[in-house]
Amino acid sequence: MRVIHIVLLISFLLGCHGHSSANENTNQDFQQTDIEFPATMVSGAIPVIYINTENNAPILDKVTLVNATCHIDCSMTDDFDDFGSIENPLELTIRGRGNSSWLVDKKPYKLKFSKKQSLFGLPKSKHYALIAESKTIGMMSFWAFELARKLGMAWAPHLQAVELVLNNSYCGLYFMIETIRIEEGRVNIFEQDDENSDSETIPGGWLVEIDNYLDDYQTTFNETPDKTVRITHHTPEILSEQQQTWFNDEFNDIFNRLENDDILSPTWPEKIDITSLARYFIVSEFLGNMDAYTGSFWWHKDLGENTKWVAGPVWDVGYVLDNREWVFNMRENPKHVHIIPNAIRYPVFLDEVKKEFAKLTPEFITQHYRDTEAFVKSYSDSFEADYVRWPGSLYYKTLDWFKVHIIPNKYALFTEDFENLYPDPSRIEHITSTAEGNQPTEVFDLSGRRLNPASTLPAGIYIFHTGNRVEKRVIR
Repeated sequence: MRVIHIVLLISFLLGCHGHSSANENTNQDFQQTDIEFPATMVSGAIPVIYINTENNAPILDKVTLVNATCHIDCSMTDDFDDFGSIENPLELTIRGRGNSSWLVDKKPYKLKFSKKQSLFGLPKSKHYALIAESKTIGMMSFWAFELARKLGMAWAPHLQAVELVLNNSYCGLYFMIETIRIEEGRVNIFEQDDENSDSETIPGGWLVEIDNYLDDYQTTFNETPDKTVRITHHTPEILSEQQQTWFNDEFNDIFNRLENDDILSPTWPEKIDITSLARYFIVSEFLGNMDAYTGSFWWHKDLGENTKWVAGPVWDVGYVLDNREWVFNMRENPKHVHIIPNAIRYPVFLDEVKKEFAKLTPEFITQHYRDTEAFVKSYSDSFEADYVRWPGSLYYKTLDWFKVHIIPNKYALFTEDFENLYPDPSRIEHITSTAEGNQPTEVFDLSGRRLNPASTLPAGIYIFHTGNRVEKRVIR
């Protein structure tokens, strides 16, 4: 039945009329030219955000806040009213943002309005970002964020396509996006103060990120005996001695449980909301997000009795691959992949993944593709103007590519290939030894890592290859 579903899904997608972005350039860097790009270059097809910095000050870094005003012209659409005006602009500060994205010429920006604004019908907030369209990041982000919402994740950012005019210079196609923060309408949990010393409230109100960049507000842990992990604490940011002690104890305990629990009776789900982690896993793998599990891996924890760490929100989904392979196995260095390589050893987690993925029927995926197609088409008329401004823009991933490669390959992972991960306890031989007579045996864990069969294996589920014989086994 699964094969039939996949065939039907692929048949539909191949038969769909796809929409490609204007240009399909590959592996070119952004090229900044000396040409002046006037505001009149806007396409007039989507909202335009006009930002003017005080005294036309340049935005030079990710730290310095530059005073500015802005207004958003939505006259070309019936969906939204204008925000501010030339005569009565909105006040804000602007600075750079991003990590690798800040190093290219088409810069991303962080905006903070002086008053909370409900932009494009979203819940009021002072905090938004402008991310630059490149490598069709809008399509990837919409697919991931909407899928996260449909699966039931606590919150995922919304984004709106806009064209940016900065100090009367046309800057091209961007996406206004909600940033990750604790507040009503976003990560809606108790917010803990910096340097809190109250033992009653320290266990709640945390927003943290498993990070692959150094940060001032960060703690390093030994996730496993041979792997370290950096966790940036965004809220609270500056920790008291009591907060730091609790934080250290909490994650040392979580990592110890993930590494050493009884494989069939784990205790780590007492600490981690396993459903949220399964949903995060599905979103990441279905997109082939190569940054998943390494950085921008967000977690939050509310205040209250028996509250757990919740995986998410989903973020930073621009680097994707369309091959039929699990993301956690594609990293060159497994030391950079966190949480998931341990979690997938446990049947309780794989059971949850299987249950959550059952929601993604072929009909569901077909509709999700149509929603993504409509989103991309809503701003496709702005591609031409953006390409004139940034002639080296990397619009090399199209909807046609998405429906032909990403969807069938990633859907097959969970339908055809998932059994390579998912252990059926009724068919697992319970053993206490790795001996296989005189035949050579290769042993792999469920993440695909080859192990030394002569070594003493800890408790867990393993795949044994002996000649043409392949078995899953539990070692207690």
